[in-house]
Amino acid sequence: MDEQVNPLDRDHCLSVVLPGGLEKQTTVHGSTPVMDLLVTLCASYHLNPSDYTAEILSPNKNHIRFKPNSQIGLLEAEKIVLKPKGVEEKIRRPYMPEPSVRLLINYNK
Repeated sequence: MDEQVNPLDRDHCLSVVLPGGLEKQTTVHGSTPVMDLLVTLCASYHLNPSDYTAEILSPNKNHIRFKPNSQIGLLEAEKIVLKPKGVEEKIRRPYMPEPSVRLLINYNK
C-alpha cells in the first residue's frame, strides 16, 4: 500500500533565483509560511527583506498567487524568484522652517 504523505509534513527542494540572476537550491519544510521563507532567504543571502518580494513559480512556469501566511507545501512551488520592490526615488529637500511671529500678551490681574 502506498501511503500518501502530507505535503506539509515533508521537505521541499526549491530553486531560488537571486536578484543578480544567480540560481541556488534550498530545502524547506512544507509548513513554512511564504513570508517566513522570504525573511530566511534574505537573511541567508545578506539581503534586506523589506526591499524584496517573492514570486513563486509552479513546475510548468506559471505564477502562483499566494497570501503571505500560505504554507509553501500547499502551493506546489518549484522556483522562488526574489525581486526587488519598485523603489521610487523621492527628492529630499532640506527642511526650511516657515517664518512666523510670536505674540506674548500679559494680562493685568
